Amino acid sequence: MTKNQRTCYRCAATATTKEHFPPRCFFPKGEGLNLQLKTVPSCKEHNNDKSSDDQYLLAHICMNASKGPSLARETFLRSISPQLARSPKFTSSIAEGATHFADGTGSYRVDVGRFDNFFDHLCWALYFDRYGHPFNESNHSINHTYPTLHADDPGELEVRAFLAGMIGNIRQNHPKQVVSYEAAKVDESVYSNEIVDPIGSDGSITIVHRFYGLFEAISMLSRKWPRIYA
Repeated sequence: MTKNQRTCYRCAATATTKEHFPPRCFFPKGEGLNLQLKTVPSCKEHNNDKSSDDQYLLAHICMNASKGPSLARETFLRSISPQLARSPKFTSSIAEGATHFADGTGSYRVDVGRFDNFFDHLCWALYFDRYGHPFNESNHSINHTYPTLHADDPGELEVRAFLAGMIGNIRQNHPKQVVSYEAAKVDESVYSNEIVDPIGSDGSITIVHRFYGLFEAISMLSRKWPRIYA
């Protein structure tokens, strides 16, 4: 067993279990267990310590992506709908601030902090898988934006426009700088990503995540360069 297989992806403690990324709950029950899903070594403390946020994010992604018959809709009916039926607290967390319209559609307010927590963990796992050592918050800051979600804030819209332009330019003019990955398919794509890291873990890293081919999130792992004094 190599060193990185013995070390927790998050804290460098001795690993005693494995963390799936993305979580297995995003895949069809039964089938997902037989797929060769990616894992990273984890200590007990950091394995499944965000399971409630996994379900929260899965609910919102499925509601956002389940237009007509689709894997996202099947996942919602199989995994989220029963939980809504048995847990008033979970139902309240999803429905808080929701607006319903006459045509049966609705808009739902999301807790961005819970989204951020989920994507922090996903990025930490992706980082460890790619570079072989835990993400160091002394070297990088981490921020996320969610282009699929509606936003009114001009600053947020400006960030989204900038990132869309930057990533589009890299895809077109520097395709070799983009590393793509798609999780094992179940009829449809459950999760895929693109990683842009021109100088590896020593520089800034951009990760584009897609769930069910429709929901997109962009993670920015920005390098903290040391200050240089005259």
